[in-house]
Amino acid sequence: MTLAGNRTVLTSGDGRITVGWPEPNHTIVDDDATIATHYGLAGETRTIVLDERLRVLATPDDPPRR
Repeated sequence: MTLAGNRTVLTSGDGRITVGWPEPNHTIVDDDATIATHYGLAGETRTIVLDERLRVLATPDDPPRR
């Protein structure tokens, strides 16, 4: 599976990372939380949007900043 070159939505939870939105295209087992930790998703269910270079573009679950 190649994600680079496209915007990608990742959602973490229960040791798994789902890829795609609104319907997940893939599920990645992340039992040791390596991927979740790298993207700041460890510890709770969260969603992030990655840009074409796999950098965090948006975190829609975060509350708005003031």
